[in-house]
Amino acid sequence: MAIEVALTCGRELAGLIALSTYFATAASTPAQPMAHALPVFIGHGTQDPIVPLSLGQRCRDDLVARGLLVEYHTYPMEHAVCPREIADIAAWLRRWLLREPASV
Repeated sequence: MAIEVALTCGRELAGLIALSTYFATAASTPAQPMAHALPVFIGHGTQDPIVPLSLGQRCRDDLVARGLLVEYHTYPMEHAVCPREIADIAAWLRRWLLREPASV
């Protein structure tokens, strides 16, 4: 639901974080023009029994095809959050919200 709202709300957003999710309404959701510059972080567990990894990959592919700036990560976990994912989200937030350069 957050993906659909981010693409159709008609307001410029700072970014979208989508964790272990999928884009159920991709076929029927047109993006507003301002959504094309939307930075997106997607994180997904490789062993997720709730939302299969293939749905997360399809979500990534659909958003990339729409021209969004997608950063996609997978983690060796189920339907959860792990410390590496939290660190990656923190780095993404610093890059996009604070405009800090990526660390090497």
